[in-house]
Amino acid sequence: MNKPRFLLLLLGAALAQSGQAQLPSPDRLTALLGHSDAKSYESSLVTLPDGTSWIKLEVDVEGVFPGTVDETLAVLRDYERGPQIFSRVASVKVRSRNEAFAITEQKNVVRALGLSYESTIVFKTQQQRISADEALSTFVMIDSDGTTKSVNGGWRLKAVTVKGQGAVYLEYYNSMLVAPRFPLQLQIMKAFGQGDYEKVVRELGAAVQAHRAQSGPGSGQSHSQLTAKVRETTI
Repeated sequence: MNKPRFLLLLLGAALAQSGQAQLPSPDRLTALLGHSDAKSYESSLVTLPDGTSWIKLEVDVEGVFPGTVDETLAVLRDYERGPQIFSRVASVKVRSRNEAFAITEQKNVVRALGLSYESTIVFKTQQQRISADEALSTFVMIDSDGTTKSVNGGWRLKAVTVKGQGAVYLEYYNSMLVAPRFPLQLQIMKAFGQGDYEKVVRELGAAVQAHRAQSGPGSGQSHSQLTAKVRETTI
């Protein structure tokens, strides 16, 4: 078994095992409705055995939004719409796709304090049903433009009931190694990174609500219009 495949399976198993044991309490789910919050966020400079230095980033963010697991999976599978959903995604090219997984080339642009950090990464992404009301969408880096050493992450989706209404619990995991490319990069990541990834979760929640509104009767607005409107109330 090749390394990316092994890491993907390992991540999926870890998400499933830890996720089932760590669903937030009902009070926490209520507090999260329409919001996102980091469970953990760490960034540090590490030196690998080969002597190269990288910034290690580990993030875990959760949120709760109106929607279903199926609706969320549909949004995540719509890879080409990534730039319309996530503000850090500049473009997405689908290299190949089948029922089991997709290979995508994604260009990211992160801006902070007047600086712009660009990266191009090739991902292998796949979805896995854990149960009728829970699913995983995992991604692993298989190539990059040299700005990134590794990426292993995923979304955990869980149907929940909050205030008597159905909703979807989103949990975003990511562990990556990125190149230190400019002065104060690590300090900027420490200062702004957590908020940036909390925004990623809110953006997915907004896109799910937009997808639901667009799919409902009498909707004449575009997906991008609906997503922008929901973002105004969630970000």
